Amino acid sequence: MGLFEDLRGGVLGGQIEFPTTVAPLRATPGSFEFLGPRTDVGWWVFFFPDVTLDPSDGGWPTLRRDVARQTRILFERTFKMGNVSPARLSRGPRTRDATWSPVVEFERVSIEGGTALFVLHRMTYEPGSETLMGHFLIPCPTGLVEVRWFTVTIGPTGMRESFGTMKARAAVSPDGSYRGPGQAVFDDPALDATFPDHPLSAAREARRWLAKEVRMRVLLPPVLRPEATPIDMPEVGYSLVPPPRFGMPQMFSGPRGRPLVSMNRASFSGSDGVDLFYVHVLPLPLRLRWDSTGELLATEVEKIAREVYVEAEVQRITSTILARGNVGGERSAGVLVEGDGHLGPLRMVVHGTAREGRIVSLCLTMTATLSAEEMLAELNASARTIRRL
Repeated sequence: MGLFEDLRGGVLGGQIEFPTTVAPLRATPGSFEFLGPRTDVGWWVFFFPDVTLDPSDGGWPTLRRDVARQTRILFERTFKMGNVSPARLSRGPRTRDATWSPVVEFERVSIEGGTALFVLHRMTYEPGSETLMGHFLIPCPTGLVEVRWFTVTIGPTGMRESFGTMKARAAVSPDGSYRGPGQAVFDDPALDATFPDHPLSAAREARRWLAKEVRMRVLLPPVLRPEATPIDMPEVGYSLVPPPRFGMPQMFSGPRGRPLVSMNRASFSGSDGVDLFYVHVLPLPLRLRWDSTGELLATEVEKIAREVYVEAEVQRITSTILARGNVGGERSAGVLVEGDGHLGPLRMVVHGTAREGRIVSLCLTMTATLSAEEMLAELNASARTIRRL
């Protein structure tokens, strides 16, 4: 059976029933493409095993933060893939304005049996090119189901913006000052009927079709960890409270053949913007046991951190020791490691603690969107909850 049949039968814990007019086109074991009512909208459905999306209230603030930062980095990466003329590079992407966001719409949606997440964001936005991508994300017990659609500019760009600008000017009194409309004026749903073929109008129409014509429901709700609840990890001998929204642990072989406990958290997609959190434990070398300065510990944690990226085949790895000190009553060190993954620049911060004859390393890795200081703060908070099993 393929994904189309699995979703129709509810095998994955979530069910999607398409109209009889819809059939899968190109398919892989974890995805398929289909045609909707409009030929100018591309449609895909994916299933991402073991990827966690937690849309609950406890993690909502960090989810909003992560959707904003991850769509921003994707927008900038897409800009670099386009025409690299000097004038275009000088102008730069729209995200050069820190107040502008690629996110157009973002909300939790109630569906039968559970909660889904809807995100609509821009991939490109410049003269001659405007593309948008919509995501409807359904958390399931075994992973994440994603319905994704894509709309692109057909014909000249800027007409919607010009119309919105004229309306905004007309609303200003003759003696009033005019500062120009913001993005919300251009994106006003009231303009969709005037510009039905605009990619934003088409993306919104696609969402309405999905909500009306496709039955989506959760048959088995995912098991989500309540915020501030410790997770036992017998493979490494400790329990702790992970950073916000990370899911249940999985065990892999890590550096030097020692167990590596892994957790993840998705934001706007199952393929882009997924952060990883690792826990790894090694015996503390004898030469480190009496080092009160933390210098040797920091050096050892840096070695371990680089090994994680080497095993992941990250390229052009660099590392920096961020901090040495004491967290939660234990000697600790913070290390920043960066490099290039297959989807772009990666950033990992590692908090290493010397305790009970072991080095306990907590690793947070992601596309380079959060500052190292923010990442280290999340790890320090988690490190204060470490308990021996």
